[in-house]
Amino acid sequence: MKNVLQIVKNECPYCNEILYANKRVFANHVRWCKKNPHYEEILEGYLKKERATKEYKTGKKNREVVCPICNKTFVINVTEHKFKNGKYRKTCSDECAKKLTALKTDKEVKNKKIAKSILEYVGANGKIGSITVRNFRPEPKEPLIKKCKYCGRQFDAKNRQKQECCCPTCARNYRRLKEIKDSEERKIYRSQAKFKFALDSYPDEFEFNLIKESGWYKASNHGDNLKGISRDHMFSVDEGYKQGVDPYLISHPANCKLMKHEDNFKKLTKCSITLDELQKRIREWNLKYGVYENKIVYDKIERFKTPL
Repeated sequence: MKNVLQIVKNECPYCNEILYANKRVFANHVRWCKKNPHYEEILEGYLKKERATKEYKTGKKNREVVCPICNKTFVINVTEHKFKNGKYRKTCSDECAKKLTALKTDKEVKNKKIAKSILEYVGANGKIGSITVRNFRPEPKEPLIKKCKYCGRQFDAKNRQKQECCCPTCARNYRRLKEIKDSEERKIYRSQAKFKFALDSYPDEFEFNLIKESGWYKASNHGDNLKGISRDHMFSVDEGYKQGVDPYLISHPANCKLMKHEDNFKKLTKCSITLDELQKRIREWNLKYGVYENKIVYDKIERFKTPL
């Protein structure tokens, strides 16, 4: 049984006329409604198409074509026999048409030979440099057995480079576990990267006049000095965590600078010096004052530890 179009009550959005008709009849009414704002454009396009079909049938429309074999220009008239099976002739004569078909067959034969030689040269990879060969069917590869990082089960890795877990559930749980570990590790890193030295030990390196003028920063519930001075990590803690820098370098006195807490808060995670500049400052500092004692506890952040 064919689907029968249902007759439904509809209202024209332009003339508000109520029609009892199927979807096709109603859509045709809406398209040709005279109150439709696009009615003139639709009518003009329809008349233009009608004129084109009349010219096509009467043979008034002629075309100038250049023969690809002898480069001779000739005019094609629709009423003449040069129009066959709905396609214009591309050549001026039957002799040129035969030559054109011969050239096409030669090209097809050459392309097949080239494709065959490429497939023989390519082998099992299906690539020549960065170019991938189309319709290439490589030989089936041996299964790559991996161990799931969440449940420990062995599986065949279809995506050989990225697949780490055996199923989407294990991948989701492993991602959550990784995020929890990263957040815990980040907290430990931040606590270890804090400055643990007294400013009085290096009186020539810091501007104590700023502290005399504004005092130390204190929160509103602990002294209320919001315009005070605080210590700034010139190479920020967050950037050190991202790049895997040893927290000893981040907590070194050479990375410390006194500045207003307002400016320090606006700076957020930005760095005022690069890692190479920080290492240079630490070397100069250690030559001047001796090697700064390493007070970092590497129990849960061993991957950040670098040999001295």
